[in-house]
Amino acid sequence: MRIFLATGNPGKVKEFRRIFKKHRIRIVVAPASVQRGLHETGKTFDQNARIKACHIHQHTGGWVLADDSGIEIEALRGAPGIRSARYAGKGAGSRELCEKILRMVRRSKSKKRGARFVCALALSDPKGHVRIFQGICRGRITREMRGARGFGYDPIFMPCDYGKTFAELPAAIKNRVSHRGLAARKLAKYLAANRDKLMN
Repeated sequence: MRIFLATGNPGKVKEFRRIFKKHRIRIVVAPASVQRGLHETGKTFDQNARIKACHIHQHTGGWVLADDSGIEIEALRGAPGIRSARYAGKGAGSRELCEKILRMVRRSKSKKRGARFVCALALSDPKGHVRIFQGICRGRITREMRGARGFGYDPIFMPCDYGKTFAELPAAIKNRVSHRGLAARKLAKYLAANRDKLMN
């Protein structure tokens, strides 16, 4: 089964391909020319994921998967949320994003370090019908960057029940407990349970 993926983030592409490989789902990145016309105008992760999926479906048809995800930090009253990818400015990399979060949390003078990663996956079928799958991973913000794996905020997020950040955990473990992995498993379970009906 082939699914077009709406993202320009190579880290996400790698993760999705690794997660869906065992489900015999082939992830194909939607053309960059199509993705350039995307405008994320939603106010929630679910809304933005749906917007992306519908946009890509209009240009490609077939199955489309769109992800909108981010981190919500207690000390920052839920920020950066849907602005996670742009929080440190356009084109900022993982280091810049993490450094800004650590700086903002220090400035907040809050003792709260709680945070959660949220992922909304929007799956559009060939007829354009969209279904949303959400995954949430709770944890806390570390006081410094740790680890060299992953991308984005992985070096400063430590999931509950683990003494390591996402950037320190092996990919197999991260994909099992992460927000994206949880949402993807819900999606894969749905596809497996409805494969015959969906393919007709």
